[in-house]
Amino acid sequence: IFALTGIMLLFVSILWFMRTHQPRWVFLGSLGLGVAYTSHELTYIVAFIFLLFLVAAAFLYEPVANRLLYGDGRYGPDEVNPVKSAWSSLIKQKWTLVGGVLVFAAMYLVFFTSLFTKPQLVLSGIVEGFNYWFNQQDDSRGGQPVFYYGLLMLLYETLALFAGIGTIIYMIVKAIQGRPDRLGPGDDAESSLDEAQNDPYGYPLPITDGLRGLTLSFLAFWSIAAFIAFSMAGERMPWLTMQIALPFSLLAAAGLG
Repeated sequence: IFALTGIMLLFVSILWFMRTHQPRWVFLGSLGLGVAYTSHELTYIVAFIFLLFLVAAAFLYEPVANRLLYGDGRYGPDEVNPVKSAWSSLIKQKWTLVGGVLVFAAMYLVFFTSLFTKPQLVLSGIVEGFNYWFNQQDDSRGGQPVFYYGLLMLLYETLALFAGIGTIIYMIVKAIQGRPDRLGPGDDAESSLDEAQNDPYGYPLPITDGLRGLTLSFLAFWSIAAFIAFSMAGERMPWLTMQIALPFSLLAAAGLG
């Protein structure tokens, strides 16, 4: 549950930093990554999924921005690439980067040196921890079949699974049609904030409409990638199902909402 909490905090922090470019979200994201990393080695999988999506979004956002738009089209397609703009701003915020590294390092040092009582183990979390986790993939801990998580999701997370899949299908249809969603009655006030703005470093901030589409794509990618990655991993245990259920639940909530 600690790893799940840390991953959720990291996800939220990534989205809010892309929206605001505020340093506090870097610190909170580092805290979330630290909580997850010191709790479970599955953080390697989720961190890779997040990184893979962000890299892909950095290069593919512009061609599909108008198809990802969520709103009434009053501003047209968002011309700001949220990932590239956030990264450019982050590079300028050198002390923010240093602070984020220090937050993560503080948690790492406290936990992987057993409250500083065993400083000789300072590298164990990176070197030995990764080697142990990587080598365990061939042991198939749990001895469950590759469709194990599909079965558990079907039995225990039925609403999240089917609503999440339905949302993905809906997104694909909308992307093919090239028609943005329309604002709901309660969404108009949020989008009223979205005139073009720049952060203190001169980099443009994305509009909420465009970031909503990116968020849905992020959730869809995370859901499918987590399902595939954890199904292929050697360790298949029932408590790891929550790592698949989390993105599917968020995606289902966004779709039903």
